[in-house]
Amino acid sequence: QRDGHVALRGLLPPEDVRKLRAAVLEVRQRKELDAKRHALRICLGTGWDEASEASAEEVEQLFRERVEGQGTAAFLQYFNLWRESDVIAKIAMAVGTAAAALLGTPRVRLYGDALFVKRPGDEPTGWHTDMEHVPLDTSTFVTLWIPLQPVPAAEDGGSPLLFVDGSQHWGGEAEGPIPELRSHGPLSLGDATAHLGDAMHAAPELGPGIVEERCALALNFFRDGAKRRPLPHQEGDEEDEEREAYQAWVEEVPVGAPARHRFLPEVTAATAAPAKELPRRRAVQQTPTRQEETGPSTARQTV
Repeated sequence: QRDGHVALRGLLPPEDVRKLRAAVLEVRQRKELDAKRHALRICLGTGWDEASEASAEEVEQLFRERVEGQGTAAFLQYFNLWRESDVIAKIAMAVGTAAAALLGTPRVRLYGDALFVKRPGDEPTGWHTDMEHVPLDTSTFVTLWIPLQPVPAAEDGGSPLLFVDGSQHWGGEAEGPIPELRSHGPLSLGDATAHLGDAMHAAPELGPGIVEERCALALNFFRDGAKRRPLPHQEGDEEDEEREAYQAWVEEVPVGAPARHRFLPEVTAATAAPAKELPRRRAVQQTPTRQEETGPSTARQTV
């Protein structure tokens, strides 16, 4: 609650992360076209319907000619993989108990997941908060960010998440001088980070000499009982870049009603470890970043 983010060292055994990675990459293959449609919306401003109705050939051509290698993409994003994999769903439920302990609530629900793939040559991910794109009226929302391979520190060319301490109290906008940037890199296989929905975060580009993609699965949880709301700062959600995360349930949950749906499964914390038994937090290190001079802004990209 003080900093808005924390490291969870050894959240998962390395063998579980290997199984998770295999399952994620299998689902990723099936969702590749959807990820490219999403990239067209983000990078080119293509409308939701226009991108959805474009043929596979049109999507591939636009992506190849106007996105790939053009310095416009910060990552590729794949939504809700847990719905297509028992392995991913089982691990999501398991770490959900840690999310409940971090939030100090006996019951949480899985909001969703997203795979973020940052490739060599991709742009830095801009500063933002997750709650900008979440149609829930709650401050009790947490993201567990689980790398699917070791992540070097930013100064060594890696792309861990970057945070600003206490930014969850800013209301999504920076005020005054920017405090020091923080990171929890390097991250070993099995490590994760957690951040509140209103905490501002970003990620640097991969450094020179890094030739492999950085893949991370973000799992989002919220306190059971949170109510549906319209998205902030928008007339509607028709063109929201994160619409794919919630479109399967949002029309079936009225504004003002508790957000309960089969696509928002409940995780009980009856067997959750007490907070003191969670993996211990290491001292947060100040991390110089290749985009440090930019500071937080209201960029709408999501890590």
